[in-house]
Formats: sequence, structure tokens, C-alpha cells
Amino acid sequence: MKTALIIGGGPAGCLIAHVFGLKSGWNVTLIEKASFLGAGVRTRWYGGHPYTFGPRHFLTQNEEAFEFLNKYCPLRS
Repeated sequence: MKTALIIGGGPAGCLIAHVFGLKSGWNVTLIEKASFLGAGVRTRWYGGHPYTFGPRHFLTQNEEAFEFLNKYCPLRS
């Protein structure tokens, strides 16, 4: 079995951990210093209203990349 150590639970770290997790024969460990994943991409609630932080756009002409991300994090086209 192969081993992958991923440092950082931001969008890129979470994505590559997921990709390795889809492949058989990989033991994946993700290390994040914060108490949550996603880095600056998160939603906080105040007074019953959501306040989102992080990127608002994903620009690509690569349909395969868009569909992959849209499957896990619905995007508007």
C-alpha cells in the first residue's frame, strides 16, 4: 500500500485527498492546523444569516474540471 501525507486542508489539500481516496491502494493522511477544513472557504452564521468567505468564481474552459468540482461543490455556470 502506498502512503500519501497531505499538509493543509484547504481546497487543494481536500481535493487531492479525495482523489487519492478514490484510488485503491492508497493510505491517505491529511493534516490541518485549524479546527476546520476549507481554509478561507467557509460559512459563518450570525443572527440567523449566513456570511460566506472565500472565492466567488471558478473560471475555466475545461469542462471536465468544472464537472468534477461541480459534483462536490455545486457551482453556477
